[in-house]
Amino acid sequence: MRSFFQNKRWVLLISILAVGALTVLAIGLRDVSFREAQRFGQREADTIQARPKLGEILSEVSVQSQIFLWVSLFLLVVLIGVLLSREMRKRFIRLFIRMAFTYWALYFFFTRYGDSFAALGQAFNSAGNDRPANGAEAVPPPVFEPPQETAWISYLVSLLLILPIAFLAWRFSRFWR
Repeated sequence: MRSFFQNKRWVLLISILAVGALTVLAIGLRDVSFREAQRFGQREADTIQARPKLGEILSEVSVQSQIFLWVSLFLLVVLIGVLLSREMRKRFIRLFIRMAFTYWALYFFFTRYGDSFAALGQAFNSAGNDRPANGAEAVPPPVFEPPQETAWISYLVSLLLILPIAFLAWRFSRFWR
């Protein structure tokens, strides 16, 4: 295989075939049809609805279901720990316990003081302060325009530019030797 790539003629032939294949792929894109631009996502309501507070969102998930989730995760960690060495098992369980304590601390802070954190986040969000009050001032999404069809002459010109460059590179490599 190494001798195959040492022969510069083979490399040049493969390069020309690759450029030809890329040209054929580009020509095939001419027949691709594009649909009209469509709105992405849901339409916004005319009235602005109050966003739910973070504490309300977190309180919707019951504590029992969260405890069930963490017990299931702990059993999964124990089963994975069986496959690990003794030291790795200790590190893995410590990591899991740290993750659980971090989750519960964040859960406590966001349920108790979530509004303060949300206000703090909005103070740093400059885009949130510039948002228009109603949907009437919103800018519509840009309309997609398909690219113009490329004429055969451009492919011919690009091929005529590539051939002299390849020839000069070949001559330079022969001169260098």
